Amino acid sequence: MSVGKGGMNTFQYTALPARVLFGFGTIAKVADELVSLGRKRAFVLSDPHHATAAAARLMGALGEFGVQLSTDAVMHTPVEVTERVMRKLAACNADCIVALGGGSTIGLAKALALRTDLPQIVLPTTCASYACTSRGISPSTSIALGNRLQDGFR
Repeated sequence: MSVGKGGMNTFQYTALPARVLFGFGTIAKVADELVSLGRKRAFVLSDPHHATAAAARLMGALGEFGVQLSTDAVMHTPVEVTERVMRKLAACNADCIVALGGGSTIGLAKALALRTDLPQIVLPTTCASYACTSRGISPSTSIALGNRLQDGFR
């Protein structure tokens, strides 16, 4: 463990079924996580609240790895939303899912991963969305945590 920016301890924790990264700059590390999973085509999920700030920053950090951004996540993950986003996911031939948001976004990512068996990288923006248990995430999920700002992650 080391002391990072602002005196915050940074750490990395790897265990089954997930790998957890915590600290400043987690968005910048997502492309490296894709590489570690052997993935090159990320379908990025978010919600309208994060579309213009954190999700846009994430797409920029992913560069050519970010093949599509969907901001369709809504509360309670309605079946019709999941089906619509499934069509978008299939159309862009993604090989993984990257979710940035709260419970609605992460719930949608879990629904898509369950239906497709794609690995996920999750960037929770609320404390409740980090309530990921072995029942809630797939064995190949990476979770990147950062400090919450008004507009998302640093």
